[in-house]
Amino acid sequence: MKNYFQRLALLALAIALFCSCDDDDSSSPAPDLTFRQIGLDNLKVYELVFYGEDSLFAATNDGIYVKEIDSADPFVHIGLKGRNVLDVVVFTPEHIIATTGNRGFISDTPDIHETLNGGSSWEKSSFGDGFNEEPANSLSKHPTTEGTVYATGSTVVAKSVDYGKSWEVIWGNWGGFASGTSVAEINPFVETDLWYGGQGGIENGYLGYLRNEQPVKQWDDLVDNPTVAVEVAFTNSGSHIFAGFEGALMKTSNNGDTWKQVIDGHTDGLRFFYGIGKSDVRQSHMYAGGWLKGVDEQSLVLYISRDSGETWETKTFEDETSGGIYSMKVISSGNRDRVFVGLDGGGVYEVR
Repeated sequence: MKNYFQRLALLALAIALFCSCDDDDSSSPAPDLTFRQIGLDNLKVYELVFYGEDSLFAATNDGIYVKEIDSADPFVHIGLKGRNVLDVVVFTPEHIIATTGNRGFISDTPDIHETLNGGSSWEKSSFGDGFNEEPANSLSKHPTTEGTVYATGSTVVAKSVDYGKSWEVIWGNWGGFASGTSVAEINPFVETDLWYGGQGGIENGYLGYLRNEQPVKQWDDLVDNPTVAVEVAFTNSGSHIFAGFEGALMKTSNNGDTWKQVIDGHTDGLRFFYGIGKSDVRQSHMYAGGWLKGVDEQSLVLYISRDSGETWETKTFEDETSGGIYSMKVISSGNRDRVFVGLDGGGVYEVR
């Protein structure tokens, strides 16, 4: 009987140690990861968008595709064949808007497109106020207010409350001279705040935010110029914010009062941090990735943090030579994260 209780105590101790190790996100190294291409090889995938937990939409240089991620079926083309689709917003699988235009060496007519029937037919509209029109660089939707959409132009962030049919300026102005505003996103934890970023007319990278559609703060020197802000992501209570730039991934833990560089994007070239994602089940797990400027062949490199973005390690998949990351989405299945990345010519990969 004594041996029985000794064995029972040892078993309880082993279980406790196992659980404590599993919960300690910051001390143990990231496990071995599997990189698997799930489709769209040879396409540029500028943006990935989830509808629900299963349907993954991809904006590409050959239109819009969708795939059920747990199905063996391939991506299905749903519209805008041959068009350079820069961004997409999915209200429902039937109701989608997208923007087309120029990116890199690929040119296309700038328009906003809307379908109400899942891509069977599309209607075109313009990004402007009826007097001024310009290309829309990006699209995003309000996290809780149905029909409210944000779009960026050269020096403008505009808001639509009718699913992108009409627009009003909330920052900047129509027809400005600049490389362009790249991103505008509502902080889902603080919905009064909209963060925006891009590059001005003298290759000056800027990042700022509005509160209740009024300017609060803009930074023009977070990263040495020339640079451009290309992505923002929000974690925890919303005061922890990550900003992806040309050449750096920046982090603030106090809503922008102070910033620090957490990844140097100059170590193996010049990396634009288009991809930033966080775990849904492990608060301290973060992922990042980007695209190297001027490099024809580049491996798929995933940055992983287990301490809320303070330190990072890399996992590299060298078999993919078109591995520059343009987009990243993270979902969780059980206690494992599934990282989906859209690549510059390498299609879509799942990393888990």
